[in-house]
Amino acid sequence: MWRTKTILSTVIGIGFAGLAFASSSEAVYDRELASERIESFALDNTNGDVKILPTGGYTIQIRAVKRVTGPDRKTCDALVNQLQVETTQLGTNIEVNHSNFSNADYVATIDYTVYLPANIDVKVVTERGQIVCKDRTAEGDFETTNGDINLVNYTGAVQARSENGGITVDGSTSDARFSSANGRLNLTLNVTDNGTLKAETTNGSIHVDLPGDISTKFNAQTTNGSVSCGSFGLMLAVNKSNTSASGKLGNGDANVELTSVNGSISVDSFGSQVACVTNDVAPVVETRYVTVVEEPCYVPVYHPIRRWPVRVVFFDSYPGWHHRWGWDTRVDIDYGRHGYGYGGGRHGGGGRVVVARGHRWGGRW
Repeated sequence: MWRTKTILSTVIGIGFAGLAFASSSEAVYDRELASERIESFALDNTNGDVKILPTGGYTIQIRAVKRVTGPDRKTCDALVNQLQVETTQLGTNIEVNHSNFSNADYVATIDYTVYLPANIDVKVVTERGQIVCKDRTAEGDFETTNGDINLVNYTGAVQARSENGGITVDGSTSDARFSSANGRLNLTLNVTDNGTLKAETTNGSIHVDLPGDISTKFNAQTTNGSVSCGSFGLMLAVNKSNTSASGKLGNGDANVELTSVNGSISVDSFGSQVACVTNDVAPVVETRYVTVVEEPCYVPVYHPIRRWPVRVVFFDSYPGWHHRWGWDTRVDIDYGRHGYGYGGGRHGGGGRVVVARGHRWGGRW
């Protein structure tokens, strides 16, 4: 089922060679299918945006807005009718693609909005356009040549590729793989079930937020740029030129690999960070998620390099202290007679500490 409406518009400087004015025609394609027994959905587009949104019902709803723009109104009307969207069901799979026309003076776009149950695997390919996908629990495969990819609350295995565009993802997954030739990767992910996160760019930076208590093997490397590990910094081995970092966080159950040729890599944490305190060595990591406590508490740890005894003292915030420390909570690290302290503190130096957000420390540990 589809309907066509014609729109006449006057546009100056639209990018057609030699044209000052242009017309456009628009047609809307709507299709609804039962989602029962459907396991996968694939959509192939040439020029236009694609949105995959969740639905709580038992139907799949497809809306395609077709547009043709060019110098002549009647020709636009004729060409928009040649731009046919085709939906095919093959067993448990649904495929959506379209026919096109050949006319260099006219440009066709199709913008899709698809409502799809969250447990159906999805694959989307578009040459020019943005891909947005929200609230998926099944597998996903997304690719665009020119455009950004934005995946929101994604909890299935997922891979995404963009030649010229950035990729933004948040979610929790056991298998995630992202790549961009020319674009930034911005990822907020929990890697679960001993899973894998691989992210790579040729020309573009990578920023990753991981859970503070993640258990993973970690490797990050850039050829032209720097690597910054934020609150994971002293748990990882960073080379002198700051172009690579590697190591193990927690028990090293998962695997995180970040690679860039021309771009910097930065990693930070979200959620709780759990202090690792043993009689051997305690990785000491800076975090801004310092828990305010009502009473001083003393945490016996060891200096990460020298293994000297360290006394870490947490105090509640009092007037004036947050001006001195830059936080609302005073963090006082005493490395005893060796004179190491928190950066900018009364001893100078670079002592740091992990604090678990959401915990209220009390008394003596």
